[in-house]
Amino acid sequence: MKCASWNVRSLNNKVEHVMNFLEDNNISIFFVTETWLTDANNNTTAKIKDHGYKLYQMHRKNKSGGGVAIIYKSCVRLVKVFANNDGSFEAINAKLKLFDGSVVFCSCIYRPPGPLGRFLSDFEDFLTEVFSKYKHFLLCGDVNMHLDRISAHVSEWNTILSSFGLHQLVSSPTHKKGHILDPVISSHKVVDHNSVEVIQNMVKSFPSCDHYPILFQLHKPPDIDKCEKIIRFRKIRDIDQELFKGDLSIALSELVFEEKSFCEVVNQFNNGCQNILNLHAPEYSKTIKDIPTAPWFDGEYKVARADRRKAEKAWKKSSLDIDHSIFVHLREHCSELTLKKKKVPTATLR
Repeated sequence: MKCASWNVRSLNNKVEHVMNFLEDNNISIFFVTETWLTDANNNTTAKIKDHGYKLYQMHRKNKSGGGVAIIYKSCVRLVKVFANNDGSFEAINAKLKLFDGSVVFCSCIYRPPGPLGRFLSDFEDFLTEVFSKYKHFLLCGDVNMHLDRISAHVSEWNTILSSFGLHQLVSSPTHKKGHILDPVISSHKVVDHNSVEVIQNMVKSFPSCDHYPILFQLHKPPDIDKCEKIIRFRKIRDIDQELFKGDLSIALSELVFEEKSFCEVVNQFNNGCQNILNLHAPEYSKTIKDIPTAPWFDGEYKVARADRRKAEKAWKKSSLDIDHSIFVHLREHCSELTLKKKKVPTATLR
């Protein structure tokens, strides 16, 4: 199961772009800091739900900024347990139920910038409380400490993690100034440490963000409740055209049409062609999860998304300004198309 963590510096002004990022990268659980949400239900949370995701969030009640959230696919078995925003850091917490019955305690934490104060002590108390209840842990967020530097505070931080058998897995800068501020903390074999990836080129697409998104994979898949279906396909592009033409010509030349009815001739022709196709491009079958899409997610929108992904790949490969401009234009087009289609009554879309 693929996860991500990111200080987005306000979901409100970029929620469609963030949700496109989640969908393009097939993110199942997203840990978000600095959501800047102001209440439990608003236009931003409605847009998140429109994309087939749910969320747990904790917003600040008496001042702006901050805020933490866990956004997750509706098929993921995630249950909110408790939240903390009264001390030196904010946290939203949930338990993830896995297919084998085990449970992972998940937490998204955010410590505002400024003096550490009681943060390390509060964080240790927080871990002490949950450590007695759970065996597996996953903590993500932004602690606003330069975890890549050698200092007494970082040493104490590492000692606290080590005392609970936890590991900080991010080794690349997560902030545009070149420091690690956003940890991914895991107990043994919860996160595949080889899968942790910091996407540093996202800042150009999201200029208001000064943090980079972090992608990572969980070792264990979740127990999800979805229907399954079998799809069948052939690798047509792998066919050697010259060999195929030769074999098809030989097969057709060996057909016998005399003393046969029209239907028998047609069946003989079809069978001959089918045998050659099976030889050069055998049919494969694969069981996949059958996920219902929103009614507005139609062919036009799929084409627009495909064009946007193609443009994004071209820009990431070339790093040219013109490719970036094309990508931004298509990204805006996708967002506008989404809003337009959601306003159309469902019956007309079908």
